[in-house]
Formats: sequence, structure tokens, C-alpha cells
Amino acid sequence: LIDLQVGSRVFNDVPAKMRSELWMSKLHSASSLPTSSSLSSYEGCLGREVAPNVLQEIEKDIHRTFPGHVTLTSPAGQRAMRDVLRAYASYDPEVSYSQGMNFIVGLLLTYLTPPNAFDALLLIMSERGLREYYLPNGMVHLQARLWQLGKLIDDELAQHLEAHMVL
Repeated sequence: LIDLQVGSRVFNDVPAKMRSELWMSKLHSASSLPTSSSLSSYEGCLGREVAPNVLQEIEKDIHRTFPGHVTLTSPAGQRAMRDVLRAYASYDPEVSYSQGMNFIVGLLLTYLTPPNAFDALLLIMSERGLREYYLPNGMVHLQARLWQLGKLIDDELAQHLEAHMVL
């Protein structure tokens, strides 16, 4: 993987076919996760059992994910999303699956193959701190971050957001 600085200018000027390489380069630039075994890890996780109630939750949410997106609403796109979410649920049983993860995976699948989307999800959850929000007590972490954000936002902007019901 190449190490690039990916800013909006670079990203917008890059052909769509190269964007997945930029995503993977950026995600792995500071990662300590192994990259050589991601395919075998993904396939291994797909082969593990997942609780039926978790599978039902995943199934319920994949149809609600970006409903206007042509690729993600296709049978192949929904199968890819189901597989990545199922693989993650078996990889991290403490988090398993929680509402909202489908949108992250959907976004990743617009640029990455399912094994690479799984690898990116592992990295985002473990090394970029998103996992703590999906744990059973995750709302506490989210509320703390929202409070911190509230302290950083300018008063005028905060009033504007509240006026538009953006809390």
C-alpha cells in the first residue's frame, strides 16, 4: 500500500477506479492490523455461527441502508452488506451488530470489495475508536463526545443548529 495524504482536492481529482486504493492506503497508513491475512480472516469469520437474533437484526437493517443507492439495493450489494456485517458480528461478539453499523458498511462497500470493507471496518472500529460507541454502554461515550463537541462549537452556530432541531 502506498502512503498518501488524502485531502478533498486529491480525492476529487482521482479517477473513481483509483479511489478504493486511496481508501485502503489512508486506512492502513497508521494501522497495526495485519493486512496479509484479511481475506482469510474475512472468509473465516463468514464461516462462523452468528446468533439468529443478530442475523434477524442485520436482515432488517440492510434493506433500510441507503435505499436510493443502485448498487447497495441490488441483490449482490445487499448480499455483500449482509456478509460484511455477519463477518464482523462473528469477529467481535461483544459488539456483534448494532443499528448504524449498516451505514458504515454501506459507505465502505461503495468503494471497496467485501473483504477490504471488512478489513476497513475492523480498522475503523478498533483503531479509530468507533467500537466504543457500539458497546452496550456506548451511549455514555457518545454523550461525552457530543458534550465535548458542544463546548467547541461557536455559540452562534450552536443556536443556529438548535433552531433547526440539530442537537
